[in-house]
Amino acid sequence: MGFRKIRCSLLPGASCASSSPRIGGGGYCGGGFVGFAFPVITLTKPNRTPLATIATHFVQVHPIRLGGGGVEHLLLRRAGAESVYPGIWQVVTGRSNPGETTLQTALRETVEEIGILPIEWHASPHVCSFYFQLEDAIVLAPVIICLLPSDASVLLSEEHCEYSWITAAEAVSILPFQTHRDGVAIAEEWGISLLKI
Repeated sequence: MGFRKIRCSLLPGASCASSSPRIGGGGYCGGGFVGFAFPVITLTKPNRTPLATIATHFVQVHPIRLGGGGVEHLLLRRAGAESVYPGIWQVVTGRSNPGETTLQTALRETVEEIGILPIEWHASPHVCSFYFQLEDAIVLAPVIICLLPSDASVLLSEEHCEYSWITAAEAVSILPFQTHRDGVAIAEEWGISLLKI
């Protein structure tokens, strides 16, 4: 049985990590090889700057209420004076403060933005992802759903200028972000499950 010669430069950017083959036989790494097994190869990592950071300090909260007409979704319209996404419709969003858990952040942001204390929470297993250009970050945000009292009055913060209680179909038609539209579908499913209890 003959031996097959194998060179070390099998892949671009590869460098030899050993002067011996991985399995048996003698050999060297100086430009060729001799032996009957593949030599040990280490791929050198290119010296590149990451394209974007991964941000996990955001939450996406979907407030809903239950009524005779089924599940209603609360959407908020960002004030025209806001520097980021002025005038768009959205759900409750925000970022954590130091030391906060995800649910603590969701509670604080909800109370700050709509002035209502939810009566029930649902931490869905879904995580939305999107690229936030202003921070050059890939955001991973948990989708949290909260149930509000049906008779509660919304008290907006300065961040928003208008709110609307609407159906899932109506919400999907005016929300500009796919992550928010997907979240509405998840919240709708949970709300329907509550109606069946």
